[in-house]
Amino acid sequence: MKELLKLVMIFVILICSVTLAQGEINFDPPDFGNSFQYLEKFSENGITLMYDKEKSTLLNKSRDSFPKDDKLFEEEMPGEELVLLKTEISGKKYYIIFSWGPSEDPAFRIHKDDKELTYIGSIGGAVLVVPGSVSLYSYARHNGAFGKRSKYKIEKNKITEVKQPFYYVGLTGNTLKPVKLYDKIDGGNVVASLPANYEVEVLVAESAQYGSAWYLVRTSFGLTGWAKLDQGFNSQPSVKGLIWHGD
Repeated sequence: MKELLKLVMIFVILICSVTLAQGEINFDPPDFGNSFQYLEKFSENGITLMYDKEKSTLLNKSRDSFPKDDKLFEEEMPGEELVLLKTEISGKKYYIIFSWGPSEDPAFRIHKDDKELTYIGSIGGAVLVVPGSVSLYSYARHNGAFGKRSKYKIEKNKITEVKQPFYYVGLTGNTLKPVKLYDKIDGGNVVASLPANYEVEVLVAESAQYGSAWYLVRTSFGLTGWAKLDQGFNSQPSVKGLIWHGD
């Protein structure tokens, strides 16, 4: 039994050492500067919601706490779904319901304030900004290798994501393995060959996908180039802090 406990402890220490070497994941929302200073901010238990208090009512109640004859009542998953906000977006009334999902897949679901509580779509992440106009904004650190910033629109009773040419990353860290920078996505001429333990800034990502992806990287000298970086999904990440979290 003592030998078994010793092996377990060694395994835990090794796992912790690898995690520390790759960099800890920061789930806190970033500073959005003065973008949404005029909005009210609610932050609790890992959830952040920013909203126009003139157009919204903060509820923050589990669905099983509503009266049974209320359209918001739900008892199949007690305490797992939170009715966070009743709000107005482009003159129409909506409810915003949050859930962490079955395997830490946080999402905000948007429902119309009608008799059927009509579902119109969901937005992944644990940070949502609801300015009250047609647009909504999210920050999602789950199910990705970096904090993904997204913009959405409600049109024709559907939520659609506004396409961006790239996703901003803004991560500074040391390389954990050698990395090559190229003059274009998918390769080309080599701009720089960087050794391990070299400080870089990861500026933007071509996409937010599994495995490896192309990132625009800046060296400490100031050279820029595209690098295909491993994101820590079944492999060691290429840059400290660029770690996939999720399924």
